[in-house]
Amino acid sequence: MADQTRQSEGVLVDRRYATSEVRRVVRDDGVFYVKRYGAVDSALSTESVQQKLRRELRLVKLMQQSPPPSPRLGLVDVVETDIAGLTIVTREVPGRPLQEILLEGRADRDTLLALFLAGRWLRWFQSLSFSEEDLQDRSASDPLDLVEYCAIRLAKLRESKYIWPDEAEERQVLRALRALVDEADPDLLRLTWIHADYAPPNILWDGHTLTPLDFTMAHVGVGLVDVTHLIHRIEMFAVYFPWRRWPVDRWRAAVLRGYGRPDLADTAAYRAVMVRHHLCRLLTYVRRQPHSLKSAIHNSYVRSRVRHHLLCLLGLR
Repeated sequence: MADQTRQSEGVLVDRRYATSEVRRVVRDDGVFYVKRYGAVDSALSTESVQQKLRRELRLVKLMQQSPPPSPRLGLVDVVETDIAGLTIVTREVPGRPLQEILLEGRADRDTLLALFLAGRWLRWFQSLSFSEEDLQDRSASDPLDLVEYCAIRLAKLRESKYIWPDEAEERQVLRALRALVDEADPDLLRLTWIHADYAPPNILWDGHTLTPLDFTMAHVGVGLVDVTHLIHRIEMFAVYFPWRRWPVDRWRAAVLRGYGRPDLADTAAYRAVMVRHHLCRLLTYVRRQPHSLKSAIHNSYVRSRVRHHLLCLLGLR
């Protein structure tokens, strides 16, 4: 992801991502973010980008029609849309990214409240209805079946010539994962709307209201993916920065209390979906090219820790 910043003609921030370009614009009536899809990734067809934008707008409208039960759970405010121009404009949301707050490494009341509300927001979000059109109009072509999804990631790991897994280990992993899925409560693997990138950088907290951002990737999928992804990203702080102490257990507990399932981490469904996240994280770090000897050592350490946690989730270590 490239990130460029400039200041001219009211444009304060200009960020370019893989599939969109975002500008922060100051106007007389406030501050707004103007997101234009497809401005960077020319491989996307105009039709597919328009479909993505329509899905996002449909979801935002649904959220506004069935708002959260508490003023502490915020929503983005879409003020302009241009399907033909592949553009959506939202009003700026106050607050700091949860990522910045967590990097301070505290488990004070404010931080734990933000995490509790992050779980509670998801609980409400997953209660929203979806139509057959929403189910068919999924943003990802990945299979809904968890074992099939992970089998694709394992195959990609082998294709990358990484040291793990060999064919026997791959079969062992898939057998253990299938056992977890078979043991899981089907209700925990039900289909709901999912944000698909519910992570600390995409969640703002102003001390009163928690507001998730960026529904670009949102689609119908296994609802447990979002809450486990947030917790996975929280737990990765201890892997990325092992020289610091992190209150990960208290952070996780706060999210799960807000989600209404404080016991969730003990379930087979939770472990199965966490396997998915660890496989994706491992694949990311296998593909990541180091820019120095220090980063090469760090990447290798991250891969070893992620693989260890993955095998522990499966009961293979």
